[in-house]
Amino acid sequence: MRRGGRTAAWHGRCFPTVAVPSSLHEILVQLIRDRPALAADFVAARLGEDWRAGKRIELLSGELSQTSAPQHRADAVLLLDRGQGDHRLAVVVEVQLAADAEKLFTWPVYLAGIRAKLRCPAVLVVVTPYRAVRNWASRPISLGPGGDAVRPLVLGPEAIPVVTAVEAAHEDPELALLSAVAHARGPQATPTAVAALVAARSLDEDRAKVYVDPALFTEWLG
Repeated sequence: MRRGGRTAAWHGRCFPTVAVPSSLHEILVQLIRDRPALAADFVAARLGEDWRAGKRIELLSGELSQTSAPQHRADAVLLLDRGQGDHRLAVVVEVQLAADAEKLFTWPVYLAGIRAKLRCPAVLVVVTPYRAVRNWASRPISLGPGGDAVRPLVLGPEAIPVVTAVEAAHEDPELALLSAVAHARGPQATPTAVAALVAARSLDEDRAKVYVDPALFTEWLG
């Protein structure tokens, strides 16, 4: 599948956008909502602290407030609680399939809104299966003079495990599907797709309908 020639600018530089079906975004968002530990594990690995094991992971609404505009609603918000008083961390999760200059302004709003709402530190995790978008989203977002910046944690293809064993895919079908999308253009494209499809067959009917979508076949078959 060709990914078109549109570009997005970052501080005067241009980066290619990725033309993908919008339903793929919704599928990946649902993966994170169904299996929030995917994002929590990544945060723990990047921050060097165990925010997950034996602790509570709560999936919250992505709305910053009851009056939030649609463009100011995160794809998912997790609250990680280590059970040590106020030792909590909010994780704003955004699935990104293309470079989008508007996000440089809305992502800081998400973090500030969730931090104010939950009264705890917050981090931004950007999930993308594409290297070009990973490179774009990894850059700090300057908030102005003084050096303050938002630094997204980007869960890109290099950080997503290659799941080819059917047994492993059955144990974690959401990870298997994310792996198949992230590695659909690499040498492990076929085995990751097969493992994900076999795992998807074991899901309940509602989840299978969401995950086994033409958008995924577009990614796998090219």
